[in-house]
Amino acid sequence: MKKLLLGVALSALGLVQAASAADMPVKAPAAVAVVQTWTGFYFGGHGGYGWGRNRVGYSSNDGASGSLFAFFLPLGTAGLNASNRFSTRGVLGGVQVGYNRQIGPRWVVGIEADFSASTVDGSETRNSTVVGNPTNFTAEERVRNFGTLRGRLGMLATENTLAFVTGGLAYARVEHNASFNVNTLGGPGFQSGGGGIPGFLCGPANPQCFVGSSTRWQAGWTAGGGIEHKWTRNLSLKAEYLYASLRSSSVTATATVPAGGVAGPLSTYNANFGRTNLSVVRAGLNVHFPPTN
Repeated sequence: MKKLLLGVALSALGLVQAASAADMPVKAPAAVAVVQTWTGFYFGGHGGYGWGRNRVGYSSNDGASGSLFAFFLPLGTAGLNASNRFSTRGVLGGVQVGYNRQIGPRWVVGIEADFSASTVDGSETRNSTVVGNPTNFTAEERVRNFGTLRGRLGMLATENTLAFVTGGLAYARVEHNASFNVNTLGGPGFQSGGGGIPGFLCGPANPQCFVGSSTRWQAGWTAGGGIEHKWTRNLSLKAEYLYASLRSSSVTATATVPAGGVAGPLSTYNANFGRTNLSVVRAGLNVHFPPTN
């Protein structure tokens, strides 16, 4: 009998505990964290600052006895042929588009193209005297547009922060200008030419004796690196540095007035520029489109 009563009591206790548990609120399941991904297309804008160095030397296209260089003192022909360095600087801004592929938890590979408007420019001047007239050769370089097509390889320092290296093709629309000028306030002007050699005339009515310009698309290479951080699934900020080196170029400057004002072949010289080198630091904002599945 005692065993029967004990069994009944235990059964009753079990029913009470079950009823109490049924009245308790049900705990919600733990939230599942959304996994961040860098895979997907993106586009955005950027702005920054560029600077560089180049060099320029000059060479005559006329016979030595009748060339402008024969009168250019004290530098002379050797001084003009020597390359002279000058600096360039300015701001850039534009757009970029790209695609990333995340490989495992740490690595990201991708490709990016960008295009910028640019105000990067610089010039150099060589002063001297010709027949008592203060004169100068000037040369100028202007980078009007700048673009790249690059591969990217990055490592995730955290789930949201990517450190990357990048490199590939660079191209730019570069303008080069060259001129030879005389300050006739310091002298009477001068004339060269004769003996069948093309000449030029510089004086009060013609202070810009020679002038030439060219605008070309120049290609080359670029390399650099940077950091990009996602603060949401779809938005990121980046900062990067690029170094670009573009092919060399030359400009032919032509006399604006023939010797003695007589029509005929005109004297010319070349301004020979070295490779256009450019360093760029810039910051950008990207909008990402990660896969939905």
